[in-house]
Amino acid sequence: MGFQYSCYTLTNASNGFHHDECVTMGAHAVYVESIEEQNFLTNTLSPATGGDELYLGYKKINNILYLAGTLTLSPFTYFGPWEGTKTNEECVILRKTGWIDHLCGRNTKTICEIEL
Repeated sequence: MGFQYSCYTLTNASNGFHHDECVTMGAHAVYVESIEEQNFLTNTLSPATGGDELYLGYKKINNILYLAGTLTLSPFTYFGPWEGTKTNEECVILRKTGWIDHLCGRNTKTICEIEL
């Protein structure tokens, strides 16, 4: 599925955050860059998977949000109320109501982005 200049797919594994699987496909775990991209992902990918939650391409280190596989700070966030502050939860999950921080072993897939 595509949005602007990117195509999206999901990892085969559904047992945790899988940035490395995205990389082997020539992609990376998705970094949401705008509210429009957030809405596209929640309105397109979430219903297509039959699930409400998908991993995004972020990792929290010392409660600072980085793009996964880098030390680049995230320029855009969409955390729901009372989210984004849990120091023991290092991964980020997409939901319609906003992002949540969560443990990285949750039983859900990761969204991979291939930039065209």
